Amino acid sequence: MKKIANTTSKMLIAFMMIVFFACNDDDDDNNGGSGGGSDWEQLETGTDVNALNDVVFKNVDEGWVVGNDGILLLTFDGGETWENKSLGDEHLNKTLYLNDSSAWIVGDNKTILFSNNKWESHQAQSSPVTADFNDVFFISKTKGWIAGVDTEGKGLILTTNNGGQTWNLQTTPVETFGLNEIHFTDAETGFAMGELGTFLKTTDGGQTWLHMEHLTGKGINSLDFVNYQDAYGVGDKGLFFYTFDGGESWEVGGEITVTKLNDIFYVDDMIGWIVGSGGMIYYTLNSGYSWYVSAISTNADLRSIWFVHSKLGFCVGEAKNLNGVVYRFKTE
Repeated sequence: MKKIANTTSKMLIAFMMIVFFACNDDDDDNNGGSGGGSDWEQLETGTDVNALNDVVFKNVDEGWVVGNDGILLLTFDGGETWENKSLGDEHLNKTLYLNDSSAWIVGDNKTILFSNNKWESHQAQSSPVTADFNDVFFISKTKGWIAGVDTEGKGLILTTNNGGQTWNLQTTPVETFGLNEIHFTDAETGFAMGELGTFLKTTDGGQTWLHMEHLTGKGINSLDFVNYQDAYGVGDKGLFFYTFDGGESWEVGGEITVTKLNDIFYVDDMIGWIVGSGGMIYYTLNSGYSWYVSAISTNADLRSIWFVHSKLGFCVGEAKNLNGVVYRFKTE
């Protein structure tokens, strides 16, 4: 969808990422109904768990949040009210749903949970190794992958061909540090990223994983494909990187902050959002040519962001008082 595929455009993106802090949402013209800080509000969830780690929404009404100590928060009215569920004692790090009723949650100490009835009940799936799992991705109802870190701090990847009835360990390069993100653009081509700039690619469904070119020594925390060609990622110490050719080549943009960036989410090919530590939220309305600070009144470590559409979004994290927080962006 993007019309950005040449070197000049890439150089412009990198330059704009360096200077974008000169912009902020004090200028009403920048808000456009899609970024002003006044549109964020903290929601009451009824939980005092110390960290919320991931949020997803299926539609304007139905969404869920996972966090530490096995907490699952469910809403069926767009965040007005939340139902608290306990799924055990382990920290839950990432959740995923498919277009049908299938959904997964992964977390620490080899936690893999599956539900096909909106979490009215769930099944624990078996892992062949003890590890903390940080991300899960399915390309179909049966074919999926999990990325994480083992007890020795090494990155690992599991795969399933039967919807998680069995999970198998894939072979990764020797010097693979903990993995935070995994994404496949089709059944064969995938990327896994994580600590100390670990950046792996497969072109055979994960039978072999190889190190990509060394982009950075900074930890990589999140990757979002806008379409099959264009993707953006963020990481530690303000890391921002991107591809416009489906991952054949990657570029590192300017360092956009000295703080940690935890998650990136593009609503469409024009509007994107980033959250990070210190309560920082950034947004773009023009595919990333310029970015603005969304002045949310919090110092929380914001860990995940999700938008249903350009006028409705949610982010979650951990406040300095060690309580989990949920914020909603809503505008007409």
